[in-house]
Amino acid sequence: MGRTLAQPPALSPSRDRSVIFPAVRLQIAKSVPRSASFWRVAFLHEGADAGRGIPRALAGSIRDAARRAGFRGRDRETAAATARDGSWLLVGLGRAPASLARLRRALRRAVGESASRSRSRLLLVFGEGVSEDTLRALLPHLALADYAFERYKSAPKKTGGGGRTTAVVIPPENVAAEPLAVAAREAAVVADAVAA
Repeated sequence: MGRTLAQPPALSPSRDRSVIFPAVRLQIAKSVPRSASFWRVAFLHEGADAGRGIPRALAGSIRDAARRAGFRGRDRETAAATARDGSWLLVGLGRAPASLARLRRALRRAVGESASRSRSRLLLVFGEGVSEDTLRALLPHLALADYAFERYKSAPKKTGGGGRTTAVVIPPENVAAEPLAVAAREAAVVADAVAA
């Protein structure tokens, strides 16, 4: 009756081959932070005006990049384009409004592209047609975008970077940043718990 359970052996750091990818650090902003360079990604709906609903400081650059690349914003369309002030990855969302599933798929594509280029700072800009509720639901997925499960004692997979990714999210002009900032903090708590 008084049986004790055997304790697993303690692992030395050299024998523990599990790899933990920390959660993506999220920041919600209405303008671009000036301090660092970013891998810039714009999520855009199909239409004649690629800069519709995007904060004025970025809209001109995105319009220029879309015009140069012939980008139309069709669902699953992507284009790497250069504007006068730098490069953009343009990701098409199709007709507005964007569903959560469509945004998750587009986000996976964009984060995968940034990981393949070893980018650790992302600027994610969302145009008109992405609601506050949809963005709020997307934040936990974004916070876990770097997470990867590797089996205990399995050979580690080669990955690029290795540092923590920071994503600055610029919501559409008609979406308030404050409620999204609260949702981003909640998503970070959950993602940190999952990744630990």
